[in-house]
Amino acid sequence: MKHGSPIKNINMKPIYKFNSGNGAMLCNSCSVIISTGKKTSALLCSKCLKTYIYEYPLKYEEGFTGKELSELLTKLLIVKEKFFENLGVHTGMVIEGNSITYHTDVFTATKMCYEDRDSMYWWEFD
Repeated sequence: MKHGSPIKNINMKPIYKFNSGNGAMLCNSCSVIISTGKKTSALLCSKCLKTYIYEYPLKYEEGFTGKELSELLTKLLIVKEKFFENLGVHTGMVIEGNSITYHTDVFTATKMCYEDRDSMYWWEFD
């Protein structure tokens, strides 16, 4: 599958290959190397992760409800506490009593979890 192709089934597990003894995590969608060295819980490369988040089936096109976000984090093997710590204070909206989290904030916080980072890079602020 090519980079960023729509992902039909996300019942995935991390793919770890030995890569000449160095070890490498592979994207479950396009098989590109995500990282080398130690095993992580990362399932998707940055491009495929972005595609997955932006094409995720949602009740509201504006973003994720709390229930949808919880479901997404479970599917992507993200530790919820770490995700919400990375998400921090963010913009959002309320629709019909549902708190909505925008796609861009979900993508950035998820990417930070996969990269085991505690802070955003300056270019990730919007």
